[in-house]
Amino acid sequence: MAASVNRTNPKECATCKELKEKGRGVMICAGCSQMFCNKHYPQHRQLIDKQFDQLIEQHALFQQDLNQTQHKTVSQLIQEIDEWQQEMFDEIMRAVTACKQKLTQTLSKQDEVKRKFTLITNDLRVKQSTRDYDESDVDEWKQQLAELEQQLKKVQTQKLNLHRSINFTKLIDIQVIENTESISPSLHSPKQPLFIGGTLLNDKQHQIKLNEFCGREKERWTLIYKGTRDGFAAKDFHRQCDGKGPTMTVIQSDGSGYLFGAHTTIPWSSQNGPKNDSEAFLFTLTNPHRLPITKFTIDNKSKEHAVLHLTNHGPIFGSVRHLQRHPSISTFPWPQSLSIVSYFHL
Repeated sequence: MAASVNRTNPKECATCKELKEKGRGVMICAGCSQMFCNKHYPQHRQLIDKQFDQLIEQHALFQQDLNQTQHKTVSQLIQEIDEWQQEMFDEIMRAVTACKQKLTQTLSKQDEVKRKFTLITNDLRVKQSTRDYDESDVDEWKQQLAELEQQLKKVQTQKLNLHRSINFTKLIDIQVIENTESISPSLHSPKQPLFIGGTLLNDKQHQIKLNEFCGREKERWTLIYKGTRDGFAAKDFHRQCDGKGPTMTVIQSDGSGYLFGAHTTIPWSSQNGPKNDSEAFLFTLTNPHRLPITKFTIDNKSKEHAVLHLTNHGPIFGSVRHLQRHPSISTFPWPQSLSIVSYFHL
C-alpha cells in the first residue's frame, strides 16, 4: 500500500539515497514507512512481491515435507508390521510343529518299554505253563528285565514341562531414531520446489525421483497445462503445450490410487505423425498394487514411435497399434475421473 507524499515538505527517495542519486520521494510505503520516487516505487513493490512469492514457495515446501513424512512413515511402518505379523505367525507354527514332534518322540520311548515288557510277559507265561525252559532262558529273561528297568527309570525321571521363551512386552516396538546426516541437504531441503504449480506432485520424493529419471536432479519445472483449469479437449492441451520443449505429463485416476505419467523431450505439436524420442519414458508413482516408484524406458527398436502427435488427441505415448487396443488412453475429452497436468522445464 502506498500514499502520496506531502508536497509542502518533500523528502528524498530511499532508493535514490542508497544509490547516491537525486530523487524526490512522491510515494510512501505503508509497510516500511519509506518514501520512493516514481521510478523506484514499482521496483520496491516488485521486491515485496518477490519476497512474498518466496514465502509461498517455502510454505509449499513445508507442506510437501509434512505430507511426505505423515504418509511415508505411517504407510511403510504399517506394511512392515503386517509383514512382521505374518513372519511371526509362520515361525510360531514351525515352533509348534517341532514341539509336538518332540513330545511324541518322548512319549514313544515309554510305549516302547511297555511293548517289550508285554513280549517278555507273554513268553514267560507260555514257558511257565509248559515248563519248557532252562538256565540259559532264565539268565536271558533276567538280563532283558534289567535292561527294561533301566529304560523305565530313565523315562520316569524325565519331567515334561512347556517352556515359553517369548517376552511379548518386548516382541515388537517402535523406535524413534534421529538421523539427519544420511539425508542430502540439497535433495531433502531444496531452496525452491522442483515442480511449480499443481497439486498432483505435492510429494517431494516424487519430484526428486522424476528428476532422477530425467538425469537432471536440480531441474525445475513449471505447470503449463492443467485439465481441470484449461479444459480436457485436445485443443486445450495443444494450446497450452505445443512448442514448449521437453515436458512431463502426470495423470491421476481419482479413487483408485493410480498416479502415473510420461516424459518426452520432443515439443508437442499439432502435426500428425509419430516422433522419434530415445529419452522418452513412462513412470508409476503410486498404485494400489504397492509397486515401487518405477521408470519404464523405451525399447531401442520402438524409439521411432515413442510419441504420437495428433491434432484431435492429447498426449499419446506409444504407437497406433497400442492405441487401438486401449482407445481410452488417447481419446479426448478425458473422463472426469482423471486429473492430468503437464510441466515444462525452466
